[in-house]
Amino acid sequence: DHSASTGTNSLGRPSRVRHKRKNPMTDASFMGCFFFSWCKPLLDRGAKHPLQEDDLWELAPEDSTRVNAELFVKSWKAHRPSLWRAMLWAYFWPFCACGCMTVTCALLDFVGPWSVGKVIEFAQDPSVPSGVCMLYVVVLTLAKLAQAAIIQQYTFLVGRLSIRLSSGLKHAIFTKMLVLSPGERQERGTGGLVNNVTVDVDKVVKSFMGIWNMLTLPLQIGLSM
Repeated sequence: DHSASTGTNSLGRPSRVRHKRKNPMTDASFMGCFFFSWCKPLLDRGAKHPLQEDDLWELAPEDSTRVNAELFVKSWKAHRPSLWRAMLWAYFWPFCACGCMTVTCALLDFVGPWSVGKVIEFAQDPSVPSGVCMLYVVVLTLAKLAQAAIIQQYTFLVGRLSIRLSSGLKHAIFTKMLVLSPGERQERGTGGLVNNVTVDVDKVVKSFMGIWNMLTLPLQIGLSM
């Protein structure tokens, strides 16, 4: 539940400080995270009425801008001037998890054609027991179910990691903008500075998250030959 307390704003006037609900994802079980059942209360609330700010949960601690800003700045100081190394070491384990999911899904893509080919091959041979064909059908079904589950987890992890990485980058760029001299700000222009925080950051994040797709191309080409 959320509550509200009375405080004062920057003008000294009374204001209501709302405390959002705790994010249930932080205490969710393995099965709750696997099936995303932790977000069902929010979906039910949204089905009854349009969601308001008070209906939303607070961010998980590791998703907050403060945590990601400190994490990225620490990694940047250790690996500058390489931006890619700084991003990699700041989010090494989530990035590796995305890679494992990408490779697994790429391998599972070939289970379908292989299983169907085996079923057709055995169906044309009357001497092969029907149980063998059913075995390959079961393998195909399990592979597709596993791939669907992995894709859902991968999509969620990539979206979450993109937000965390974007928060760290934007904080670093904005902090740098604050110490620019008036001449440097005028030279770069307002539009250029805004593009650095928005468009450029989005391009960097998308490029970083797309590395695994590029690395799995040789694997996919090799297996298909």
